Amino acid sequence: MLDDKKIRQLEVAFKRILLMPMSRGSFRQMQNAILYCVEGNREQASRVLEAILVGDQQPNQNDSDKLSDNNAIDGMKEFIERYSIPINVAKDVAERGDFLSLITSDIIGHPKLALFNNRIKRVDGEEFHFLADVEGIIHVLHHFAVRLQEMDRVEKSKAVLKGLKEELTQLKTHVEQLLLASD
Repeated sequence: MLDDKKIRQLEVAFKRILLMPMSRGSFRQMQNAILYCVEGNREQASRVLEAILVGDQQPNQNDSDKLSDNNAIDGMKEFIERYSIPINVAKDVAERGDFLSLITSDIIGHPKLALFNNRIKRVDGEEFHFLADVEGIIHVLHHFAVRLQEMDRVEKSKAVLKGLKEELTQLKTHVEQLLLASD
C-alpha cells in the first residue's frame, strides 16, 4: 500500500486538514492528499481510500508483497485506525452536510409563557437556534404534516412513507395523547 515515508506524509496532510473545522471540502482534501501520496495512481488511491473508509487494516496480498517490512504494515494499520472515523465523518459532511443531524428542545421556565428553546444541528455542524411558543411548535408540526401529505402524492415518495409507518403511528399516538390531555 504505502511505505513509511508516504504514511508519514499522509499523516501530516490529514493532521493539517483536520486542524480546521470540518467542511464540505475536507473529504475532497483528504482524497487529494491520498492521490498525491500515491503519485497520481488512481487505482492505488482508491484502494487506500477504501481501506481507510471501511477500517480494513489487513493489506491484500499484492500490497503486502510491496510492503517488505512490518513497520510499513504496522504504520498503515495505525494510520487506518487513527483516521477511519474522521474520514467517514468528512465523507458524511461532504455528501449530507445540509441534512439534519440533531434536534433538541428545552422548556424555558417563564412565569407567564410556555416557551421552548430549540436547536437544530446539521450534519456539517452548523447550528440554528430559535425560541418558540406552543402555538409556534404546533404551526411547525402542522406545516410538516401537510408537507408529508403532499409528498405522498409523489410516486417515488410513497415507498418512503410506507417504510416509516411505525414512526407515523407513534406520532399519531402522541398527538392523540395530547388531544386527551387538552380536554
